Amino acid sequence: RVVDHPIAIDRFKPPERMGKFVGAITSYYDTKGIDIFLQAWSLIKNRFPGYGVRFYGAGDDLPKFRKLASSLGLDVDFFDATNEPWEAMKDFACFVVPSRIEGLPVAILEALAMNIPVVASDLPGMVEFNELSETRGYSRYVHLAKKEDSESFAAVLSQVLTDGGLKNSSVYINDYYNPKKHCEDLVSIYRELSY
Repeated sequence: RVVDHPIAIDRFKPPERMGKFVGAITSYYDTKGIDIFLQAWSLIKNRFPGYGVRFYGAGDDLPKFRKLASSLGLDVDFFDATNEPWEAMKDFACFVVPSRIEGLPVAILEALAMNIPVVASDLPGMVEFNELSETRGYSRYVHLAKKEDSESFAAVLSQVLTDGGLKNSSVYINDYYNPKKHCEDLVSIYRELSY
């Protein structure tokens, strides 16, 4: 049995208004695919002048991402890691996960808890998350682009920014990823094992 990861839903709550940035709370490593996003954004940025780009994180590949952003003529905020992700998350109109390798980042669940649309690579963990939410009677909340494909990422991101991408994902996260349910599921498993 799989026990869903708990999210601090008392902190990650839908903000009163959506932010004006596209980006992520992540780490600055090649596996996170930030370069894929930067290439994608360079293709569509002129269509969305009202949005900025912002990342929070730490990691060895930050100089590489700064250099790429500069060469593409992109104005990107690369901030240090934050100790208050629920506050930083309020910046975002769309949360991006263009990873090359990934399971299911907790940050995706946190963004969805705040009704922030997510665009991610179509890695197995993301696909499985969508299939599970649909099986449970909810929507497919993560908008998927082809892995390692900046043009596909640009197309999906463009669609989300145009449409808004909102599906009230916080209801699903509150129903299945709240700490109380997590604890109840663990206790249930322990009781089953004790018989």
